[in-house]
Amino acid sequence: MAIGATCIWEVRTTGANTNGGGYTSGGVDKSQQDAAGWALTGCTSVGAGDTVLNANAHADMIGNVACCVSGTNFTTSEFFEVLSVVAGVSITFGTSHTPASICTGIGAIGVINIGGAFKIGGTLDGDFFDAKVAGNTTWIASGTYTLGESVSPPAAAYGTSAAPVVVTGYNATRGDNPTGVTRPLIDGGAYTFTVAYYWNLSNLRGTSIYIGSTGTFGLSPYCSMLNCKVENTATAGNPVAIGYVDGTGINIIECEAVSRVGTAITAGSGAVVCCYVHDSKTGISAQWADTIYGCIIDTCQTGIDLVGSIYNIFSNAVRNCVLGIEAGTYDSGCVINNIIADCVTGASSVAVENQFWDYQCWSNNGTDIINVTKGSHDVTKDALLVSGLVSGTDGATGGTGLVFTAASAPFSGVTTGDCLLIKDGGTGAVVGVYTISNVDSTSQITLATSAGANKTGITYGIVKGTNFTLGEGSPCFDAGMQLGAIVGL
Repeated sequence: MAIGATCIWEVRTTGANTNGGGYTSGGVDKSQQDAAGWALTGCTSVGAGDTVLNANAHADMIGNVACCVSGTNFTTSEFFEVLSVVAGVSITFGTSHTPASICTGIGAIGVINIGGAFKIGGTLDGDFFDAKVAGNTTWIASGTYTLGESVSPPAAAYGTSAAPVVVTGYNATRGDNPTGVTRPLIDGGAYTFTVAYYWNLSNLRGTSIYIGSTGTFGLSPYCSMLNCKVENTATAGNPVAIGYVDGTGINIIECEAVSRVGTAITAGSGAVVCCYVHDSKTGISAQWADTIYGCIIDTCQTGIDLVGSIYNIFSNAVRNCVLGIEAGTYDSGCVINNIIADCVTGASSVAVENQFWDYQCWSNNGTDIINVTKGSHDVTKDALLVSGLVSGTDGATGGTGLVFTAASAPFSGVTTGDCLLIKDGGTGAVVGVYTISNVDSTSQITLATSAGANKTGITYGIVKGTNFTLGEGSPCFDAGMQLGAIVGL
């Protein structure tokens, strides 16, 4: 057998990349400590197989996971569960996920660490997650982890519908459901964190500069994400924050996603529910058979991209986009009870197909619809969203294009946590989303990247803060985020 289905794994910033990091039952749990429970050296074996000889063998080792570090004829960089012990004589391990025995021949000078929390950040990151089997849970303590290699578990690490593989973060105590910056952060850099079938991720943050369709976090069929914040900070290509390997049955719930020059969420066949998607080239790209419900999508070039999709889009708020919702020529589905506000174009379809649109609130858009038919219950009024909006057509850039000014002095209340959306470039500024690195005055802000030098007549928009609730007197009922709701994770 490989690792037992009941194994619980521990990841800490104070652990080690060569610790075993897991425990099932039978002995004494040594996974919830920084150092290995037993750091064995001089291990030997009489031949190939699963039994290792060491004078420090102890019955308490049973159920702990070991990392085989080095040795002659030892299978290194793999994880093995301790199945049985003859005290002072030998330790018998399960096979690895490969599956392979711990010894490939007569073993000598073996180094094996049993127990101790694992630390993400080295060349064993992939091996650690490869070792998971259906039913396993991995707890990741709060802190920052930098991937040492990409993670992409094999079929042996698939969960099942009845026994998924769970990876979840915690702040101080397992199960305390952290939010905000108390959730552990996995910094992927140029690497990706791709999960296998039936994996559930929760209470995590992720960031990367990886450019590819699978995204910073790549989801496989029947996976879910809950209470995660993922940002792809790449500055070129079409980087994805949350993507997928194959889109069947993926659910993304109460997550936050950002990709300034790419796509925040590429959704497959599944649901995106109650997510906060913002400051991206494309907010949500729905590939096929998707439900998008109760989400906030703001400050994107395209809020929701439905090209080539079968979809159900209910009770979302799409605000401050160049194009709020884009539908294609093969679409079939329903768009009901959404707020589409402060966009250049609220919704556009290549051609009117088998679509049903109704109960929308069209609020302060330049143009509400192109090739879309409003429903008989639609309203065209100010939605009265509580968060403030800065907008105008008097934007200009100076110098290298990092300084952005507006003669109307509209930037009161704008902070560096907000982003500028250039909706129309005027005399040639680049349309897109820009991080505000400094608010210089009510008439000037500094951008983190250049929008083009010495451009004028720029149309822009900035949503101030993250309060997307409905103000008193709003014409909307049960659309978008409701009075008292909290946005931003």
